[in-house]
Amino acid sequence: MLQINKNSGRFGCDGKFRRWGTIEDEFQTKFLSGIISELQNLQLSADPKFSGLLQWCIDNTPNWIVAKPLALKLAKETADKLGYTKLLRKKENRKFRDKLQDAYGYDHDKLLFLAKWLNVKTCPYCNMHYTLYAEEYGTKRAIHKMAKFQFDHFYDKAEYPMLSMSLYNLVPSCASCNQGKSKGELSLDFHPYYTDIGENFKFEVKNPVPLLTGKDDEKLDLQVVPLHGVDLTEYKKKFHVESLYQRHKDVAREVFARAYVDAYYGNWMNFAFLEDQKLAERISKGFYPGKEEIELRPMTKFQQDLWEQAKGIIR
Repeated sequence: MLQINKNSGRFGCDGKFRRWGTIEDEFQTKFLSGIISELQNLQLSADPKFSGLLQWCIDNTPNWIVAKPLALKLAKETADKLGYTKLLRKKENRKFRDKLQDAYGYDHDKLLFLAKWLNVKTCPYCNMHYTLYAEEYGTKRAIHKMAKFQFDHFYDKAEYPMLSMSLYNLVPSCASCNQGKSKGELSLDFHPYYTDIGENFKFEVKNPVPLLTGKDDEKLDLQVVPLHGVDLTEYKKKFHVESLYQRHKDVAREVFARAYVDAYYGNWMNFAFLEDQKLAERISKGFYPGKEEIELRPMTKFQQDLWEQAKGIIR
């Protein structure tokens, strides 16, 4: 639940730091010419009623392929205003829509290099599941690449095929969030390349007292509280974070228990033998404590928020 491009670049799975300009240049070089060629071929055989749409795509794809979220939103809105979205939705135009989508050539596997470079370890929508890229050696030392996540298209690739291979429209996400989001538009408040989603809300237990008694069922009396006036209606509807996190009462109970004994375990000197103060803090709390570390492990934001709530009660 951090903005993916919050910093000037990313440390990839190989430990190399790549600036966003480098990532954008590589992405554009790898795919742009092939897409334009396919669009031009499609233009030769397509029904004349699609000529305006195809020329618009040919003219603008060089900009869209590495366009930032605001520019992609404008492209999406322009497609709506020009009537191209409505045209593609018509049942009789489904074959052409499929051909247009094929021309852009979205393929999860050919984007594995991007997954490796981005190195997004947990789903930026829910922070509940890992989204890992991995490599393993097979026969004859051949490297087998794996990506245990899905690329969500912030603007749906069926509705807006012309944006299906735009870098900032490709969000590494867990299968649950990708399928839950499906079609339908979300505000840029929840675009992982545009904003820090975790800053828009906090997790909070309505009645924390039963957490330590263990007498009630495993469901947690949890609420997702909006911050800064952000409307969470569509976010909660699509990603079900409130319902899913309700099932993790055991994690919440541990957070509150650790908070109550933090006077001892939170004392750095009791863990001085570890030498690494950050590691000692992580051990004493049971989770990564830094806001910038939320993406490193599932459920970190959940634990951080409940820790702040618990410490507020204890004070």
